Amino acid sequence: MEQKIQNIKEKILGYVKEGKVAMKPKWYFILKSILSIVVILIVFLIIIYFVSFFSLVLAERETLRALDLRPKGIREFLFAIPWLIVFLSLIMLAVLEFLVNKFSFVYKRPLVYSLFAIICFVLLTGFALSKIDRQYMFARFGEKPEVPIFGPMHKFYRGELDKRPFNKDFEKNLKKGFMMPRKLEMGF
Repeated sequence: MEQKIQNIKEKILGYVKEGKVAMKPKWYFILKSILSIVVILIVFLIIIYFVSFFSLVLAERETLRALDLRPKGIREFLFAIPWLIVFLSLIMLAVLEFLVNKFSFVYKRPLVYSLFAIICFVLLTGFALSKIDRQYMFARFGEKPEVPIFGPMHKFYRGELDKRPFNKDFEKNLKKGFMMPRKLEMGF
């Protein structure tokens, strides 16, 4: 066994001497780790933004307060959910899992555990943000149409800035400090 290890060691040192294998400096690995952490934080913030925007859309439409457990009410609820945001969040969760999986404290664990931990962490952070940010300022970050990706998403789900159908009651109730229950009028 020791003879095998010695042979492998000699082969590798021979490749290094011949120039077939080049050693990388320490700063390369440090820079790679820092860039990985920055990308992970950016993806995490995007997911938190999607969760916050999802809760803003549901709050403006008062979807959760109008939820009726009859089949018609469940159907209205399912049509009121912004599914594009849900799918984008799931894709970003998969990207986050892929990025985090490169670290030793994650790849040594089963995929189910790490994915469950990431989902719980994202949901807890989103819940804490929703309790702290009562005015949904984080979710309104991309409200202007000039913002590259988030502007059109706001326009699609919330309407034009002046003509938002759910915004008038939402803003009025938000200033009063409470949300009034209102039935969804979807025309089913």
